Amino acid sequence: MSDEEFFNNEDSYRFFQLVHMFQRTVMMNLGLMEYEGERFYDLNEAKEGIELLRMLQKKTAGNLDDKETKILSGVISEVQMAFVSAPEREVEYNKNKEEEEKIKQAFTNPKDGPAETILEEE
Repeated sequence: MSDEEFFNNEDSYRFFQLVHMFQRTVMMNLGLMEYEGERFYDLNEAKEGIELLRMLQKKTAGNLDDKETKILSGVISEVQMAFVSAPEREVEYNKNKEEEEKIKQAFTNPKDGPAETILEEE
């Protein structure tokens, strides 16, 4: 079943595309999707995307069918939950990135890279 067949009509399909566009933008700003090979965290932009989805929900209330309403509500819930856990993910991501840089430095320029001294017990 294609996406077009899942929806009742082309407007319903286009509505989903709009919601999905906002969802991707929020997810990208929450570090859940890579952009040009990098992850980034911009909580202000993510919050704005969530607010746009919520505004869309308010403005379309009573004009959507059940499927459209459920999709929009589900997407909003999903991105709100992701927003809450974003700061923890960002800390972990930055920590891992620092470790990767140290390892990379050790291989690309061993003389200047981090080193451990191993002492032999006498």
